[in-house]
Formats: sequence, structure tokens, C-alpha cells
Amino acid sequence: MLCLIFFMMIFEFFTFKKGFDIASIALKSLTFAKMLTINLLLTTALLSYFYLLYKVIEFIYTKVNFIINFINNFSYSNDSLISYFISVLKSFGIWSAFVDVYSVFSPIFLIFFSVYSLKISIVVLKNIRETLETLFISKL
Repeated sequence: MLCLIFFMMIFEFFTFKKGFDIASIALKSLTFAKMLTINLLLTTALLSYFYLLYKVIEFIYTKVNFIINFINNFSYSNDSLISYFISVLKSFGIWSAFVDVYSVFSPIFLIFFSVYSLKISIVVLKNIRETLETLFISKL
């Protein structure tokens, strides 16, 4: 009987009657820790996403400039079909026109990729905002 009274006192201590609910606080702390971990992972993923976008754009421009420089410096001593084709393109002015158009429109391509990545980033940031809202709700 004494043991039952002791357990009833412990149960009464951990319930809402005292205004101090240990189980509720522990559950809120656990939920907060989960949401904090999720938000840290999402922030890390977002930062790596921006870095990846930067590297992809840099890679594309580097490779396109490398190809243009390679074709400009292509040796004509070969009797291959490719060297004849490049000679024809250069003699008609098609190659120099392509290089000029690329140099004019490359900032526009960069803006296009930046706007598209910004659109995706806004969606990702909205999702992060929603998870932060759930983080603050779980903290309450």
C-alpha cells in the first residue's frame, strides 16, 4: 500500500496538476532537436546547391571557351576532313560570326541560368521557411 501511495505521488508530481510536466518538456525537447537537425541539413544542402550551380556555370563557360580557343588554334597542316570543314567555316565568316554572337549573348545565357537557379532557390527557401515555422512551433 505504501508503494502504491509512493507511485501515486510520483505520478502526481509529473502531471499537469503541479504545472511542471517533465514528459511534455522532454517530448518538446526531442521534437525541437529533430527539427533543428532537419533544418541544419536543409541549410547545408542549400549552400551546397548554390556552390554546385556556381561550379556548373563556371564549367560550362570554361569548356565552351576552351572549344572556341581550340578551334581558333586548330592546325591546318592535317589533311583531315575536320580541318577542311573548319577552313570553310572560317573562310565564309561563319566561325567568326559564331564567336561574336557567343561573346555578345554569353551574359544573357548567364542571366538565364541565374534566373532559373533563382526560381529554384525561391522554392527551396519557401520550403525552408515552412520547416523553420515547424521548428518554432515545435519549440513552443
